[in-house]
Amino acid sequence: MPQIRLEGVFSSEPVYAGPKLSYQAHATTTYSVDQAIDILDIIGKSLDSDDCLPFAMNLVDGGEIVSIGEDNGEFGAGEMLAKLLQELDGYNTLVCVSRKVAGVYVTEMLQPMKMQTMKAAVQQVLGLLYQHLVKQENERKMLDTMRQEQQTIAVLTNSTKELLNIVDPSVTSLET
Repeated sequence: MPQIRLEGVFSSEPVYAGPKLSYQAHATTTYSVDQAIDILDIIGKSLDSDDCLPFAMNLVDGGEIVSIGEDNGEFGAGEMLAKLLQELDGYNTLVCVSRKVAGVYVTEMLQPMKMQTMKAAVQQVLGLLYQHLVKQENERKMLDTMRQEQQTIAVLTNSTKELLNIVDPSVTSLET
């Protein structure tokens, strides 16, 4: 299966439920239903996946949690995806699952096997999204620390100049 080429959207590796049936999960952060729908449209078109694209999202909207799950051709998948997001406190998160079928009747598959396969793909992609968000947060903290250090250095430099100017008003530079 191809990877989605959309910044901020992560894709799992295909997880096989059989030799001719695989599921691939995709996840990203989202902050509105409209944004989520746009992302789902892009994913669906990118994968040529008109046949099935179950999804779930948990959004924080005006202090309330909005949880949406849709099967889109995979009975029970939307609810399963929504429960996974809730269990993981996956707020402002969209997850969907695409499937690739090659000459096999999907209805013949046992439902528990399909759900286990989709769940494995979703857990994989949510792990990727989580790693990305942790990395972003660590980078943000590091930048904040660097800014604070620069501000401290600037304050110390100005204080040192003022002290030197009090001791010897002819000193205009800190260079020795």
